[in-house]
Amino acid sequence: MAPQIEVISGVRSWRLELQADRSTVGKAPENDVPLADDTTASHLHAVLERFPAGWCVSDLGSSNGTWVNACDTSESPECEGSSGHIGRTVGPSFS
Repeated sequence: MAPQIEVISGVRSWRLELQADRSTVGKAPENDVPLADDTTASHLHAVLERFPAGWCVSDLGSSNGTWVNACDTSESPECEGSSGHIGRTVGPSFS
């Protein structure tokens, strides 16, 4: 079974299976995890990457940052946190 993430954006929430070892997140529709409803997300906001030790979240120079467990990922990537924020969107949360 592929790893899943849970995303909560406004009143919507959904789960996505991550099929690839690298998935992009942002408000542009071409992202693997599109956040079209989040005006505070950048077009190409963050990347989720799988490593042998687990998943890491890295900010891609977004305007509003990417946070995992209250740590800003623009300074260093954060791995498999229990909660995160990309713009106003809560997630990803891995399972």
